[in-house]
Amino acid sequence: MRGCALCGSVLVTMLSVQAIGREEEPAALRWSDVIRRIDGLPQAQEALNRVRGARAVADAVGQIPNPEAEFRLGRGTSAGGGPDVMEWGVALTIPFDWIGPRGGERRAARSEADAADWEARAVRREVTGRLARLFWEIAHGQQLLKTLGEAEAQAARLAAVVRIRVEKGESRPTELPRVEIELEQVRQERDRVLADLRADRAAIEAILGLPEGSVQAVEEDGESLPEPPSREETIAKATRAHPRLEAALARVRAREDLVAAERARRIPGFSLGGFFERERDGERAGGLLMVRIPAWNWNSGAIRRAEAERAAEERAAEAAARELLAETLGAWERCSQARIAAERFREEILPRAEAAARTVERGYELGEFALIDVLDARRMVLDARKSGIEALLRVRVECTALAVLTGGKEDAQ
Repeated sequence: MRGCALCGSVLVTMLSVQAIGREEEPAALRWSDVIRRIDGLPQAQEALNRVRGARAVADAVGQIPNPEAEFRLGRGTSAGGGPDVMEWGVALTIPFDWIGPRGGERRAARSEADAADWEARAVRREVTGRLARLFWEIAHGQQLLKTLGEAEAQAARLAAVVRIRVEKGESRPTELPRVEIELEQVRQERDRVLADLRADRAAIEAILGLPEGSVQAVEEDGESLPEPPSREETIAKATRAHPRLEAALARVRAREDLVAAERARRIPGFSLGGFFERERDGERAGGLLMVRIPAWNWNSGAIRRAEAERAAEERAAEAAARELLAETLGAWERCSQARIAAERFREEILPRAEAAARTVERGYELGEFALIDVLDARRMVLDARKSGIEALLRVRVECTALAVLTGGKEDAQ
């Protein structure tokens, strides 16, 4: 009984250890996990802090200037030789020369804040696109590694069959090194793909701030291909509210408002105030009116500078619109073509290559084909599978770039 109890406790302990091992095994990284971390990335936080700074500048521009206080203290001496007395005076001045340019400056500051906000959205899109590309490259590496693993196993089995046939004298001795060379080439390619996969995993861990080795795999569907919208719909989506274009237009509005503010500085500014003075011969009180007269400085230089900056921002916005249109058209063409190529590989080329390889292998078993034919057929299938995986990666990457430009899907998938 004691032995049975000991066996039972050992069994329970082993099962517990296995359960703990399964719980500690890292789960595959999903795209939704990546999306949840984007707002906390340094790039996104930097952009958000710049937006807060621009909003604070807009609030500061809208504040009314503080009044200015003046206090004078001195010693008064009588011309007739009387005793010296302390004389003092106070004055309070409230400036009103900010009223003219204040409206334009406030509108300009708000437009700059809007531009910073659109730039933050653009940064988020660009980071999302970069992470999506890296995510799909890892998924591509996983599929390619699986395909090469299957090819390695097939090559190893073929090498074992050839070895037996050579030993029996049914095949030429040169066939064994030939199939072993083929096996070694597959293994070397598998090692190269594994190294690239490890590099991509390390890169996404570094960008997301994850512990080293925490991303062992990514989880993706791998079957459905993204369907791009029509060419006209794509152009409309990209040019309607793209962050880069909206930021450029906001800067144009800001420069227009600054031109209005600089022109308003030509209006004479004034300040109002009052004073009280106590001097040797009595007390005096009264009001103050100070006027800034634009006698020889009509602010023409600042106005020309603001107008030149506005013109430059207008050209920059026009250039941004053209670049966005060119980039969108190119992305749509590449996405559409990549989708057609991926479908062709999956539905036509790969099935034909696999069927031809099976025919050759059966013929080799029956003595109708030579080993070189089998190797060529398997290399053809491996190349077709690799090309199909490459085509799937390309359609994912190109259509992700299109989604980033159009902003149709937040998850860029």
